[in-house]
Amino acid sequence: MRPPRVTEPAAPARGRGKPLNPMSAKRIATLGTIVVVLLGILVVRLWFLQVVGARSFEAQAVGNSVRSINIPAPRGEILDRNGVPLAGSRLAWDIVALPQDLDGEQGDRTLRKIARVLGEPPAKLRRLMASGKKRAPYKSVVLQADIDDSLRIPLNERIREFAGIRLERNFRRDYPLGAAVSQVVGFVGPITEAEIDEKRRQGYRNDAIVGRDGLELRYEEFLKGADGERRVEVDAAGQPVGRGTLSERPARAGLNLQTTIDVNVQKALYSALREQVELKAERTAGAGGVVLDATTGEVIALASYPGYDPRRYNRSQRNRRKIYNRALQGYPPGSTFKPVTAVAALNSGIITPDKFLSSPKTVVLFRTPFNNFRKKSLPDMQIRRAIAMSSDTFFYQVGASIWKRSPLQAQKDGDNKLRYWADQLGLGRRTGIDIPGEQSGVLPDRAWKVKNLSPKYGRLWDRWLPGDTINMSVGQGLLAASPLQMARAYAALLNGGRVLTPTVGSATLDPNSGRMVSDLMKGREEGHTAAFNPRVLETVLGGMHDVTSTNDGTAVPVFGALGGLVSGKTGTAENRPRRDHAWFVGYGPANAGAAPKYVVAVVVENAGLGAAAAAPVACRTLAAAIGYDAGRCGKGNVQTASAD
Repeated sequence: MRPPRVTEPAAPARGRGKPLNPMSAKRIATLGTIVVVLLGILVVRLWFLQVVGARSFEAQAVGNSVRSINIPAPRGEILDRNGVPLAGSRLAWDIVALPQDLDGEQGDRTLRKIARVLGEPPAKLRRLMASGKKRAPYKSVVLQADIDDSLRIPLNERIREFAGIRLERNFRRDYPLGAAVSQVVGFVGPITEAEIDEKRRQGYRNDAIVGRDGLELRYEEFLKGADGERRVEVDAAGQPVGRGTLSERPARAGLNLQTTIDVNVQKALYSALREQVELKAERTAGAGGVVLDATTGEVIALASYPGYDPRRYNRSQRNRRKIYNRALQGYPPGSTFKPVTAVAALNSGIITPDKFLSSPKTVVLFRTPFNNFRKKSLPDMQIRRAIAMSSDTFFYQVGASIWKRSPLQAQKDGDNKLRYWADQLGLGRRTGIDIPGEQSGVLPDRAWKVKNLSPKYGRLWDRWLPGDTINMSVGQGLLAASPLQMARAYAALLNGGRVLTPTVGSATLDPNSGRMVSDLMKGREEGHTAAFNPRVLETVLGGMHDVTSTNDGTAVPVFGALGGLVSGKTGTAENRPRRDHAWFVGYGPANAGAAPKYVVAVVVENAGLGAAAAAPVACRTLAAAIGYDAGRCGKGNVQTASAD
């Protein structure tokens, strides 16, 4: 009997195992996905580095050996009306370095080494580099500007000993007349940290030099030019090697600015102001003046003393108070305002040229006493003689009549004929001159008092009183005007009522050919007064002729030897508690048969009588404009003056 057959279990199939449960399968699938993604990222990154990024890294490597060097553009020159330079540019050399070239220990050693050469503390140079790196990491920092040849030549021979340091050519502003023209041309200076973003949007480099005051600021867009660029191959020390200059874009110089200034009149005005201030140095703070062409509004001269040296303001911002331009600031005009009062009263029929008024030492108006100059009693007179003798009590009565003859509401508001004609002649607002910093002056009324005085002094100051108009009639009280505004007002009396916009910049010129690029005089605003009665002007201008040419005139001691060539009006403006301001506003030539060409206005602070302090300045200044000998000008006589 055969034994029963035993069947062995079948071997498991190759590659098979125990069946996976769903959770294990999901984990394996997730792990596989992560592996695939990581491999994909790695492949893409390798492709980017080897293919796409290759060009970028190549450019960066080249950048390590190619340096962009700025080529500064020279600013345009500022010229007087005859082409004499008032401001120009000269070649200069600076010691500069890039912040990244002086990083680390080696850079610090270089800074200490160059500091010994320059005689500067190393800490100061480190601060300069840190500030430069913060402002513009890839721009050169100036370690010392405008170095002398005694330093430049030997340093240039040994420059490779100072890794990272180089010499860079630049331009520096030059002002041949110095302080004499400072209030006209202004000065230049570097961009401040607060301005960087705005200036960068305007196309400036972070280390650019820009106009800071005067014409330099006003006409910056024309004067600045456009910098160029040079690309140079350099070694690790930042010195040119190999191929040298790779490419270059030349700089474009700024346009020249021609002005209306006559350099001879400008120097005469500044010199006369300086002499008068220094003569009264113990009491006067300064002086200012202007000469206008009465028919065109061109500024022939404009000065303020003390001035400042614009060349030093390239490097220092100290003594900023000297920038204060007294030719554009408001002062009580004193008796130089009396011709305006005369025009207002005569044109309005409040007084006639033939009417006599008394001129006692004191006149009582609205129960208030008003005194004549030095309480001197003068005879009864007509308005022409009142201008010549500068009678205060005469004009106080005229001011009172203007207030009385005004409608009731105008009396309350101060909106009377005196204010109307002052406004017509351009007072109480800016003239629009193309030099920054002009004040508007003050032509007061009730609204002005409410806004400016009532909050400070109480409700008593929110009304317009008769005394406000009376004081204003002699150029005192709340009234304020600049020498420029007074010169423009007198010019309007001379040119038939045209209220001109004073202008200094006349044209921009191509620096190479000299041809005109733009006419800056074109399109200037011009106002017109209401019509003058011919007899009014004859009376007022006649009175100003008598000021300088007759025995009654307050300025005869100064102008008497000129035989009527110059006319005008003196003024002594109260400035309590300090000494009075001295004024003179005049014009000439006044006897040539044609309309006078030049108007001059001068104020000398805290100097006393206008006839003694301001009139001599005006006389010497007009001598340069008109062409007479300044030696014919007198000095004025303080002791015998019976009026201001």
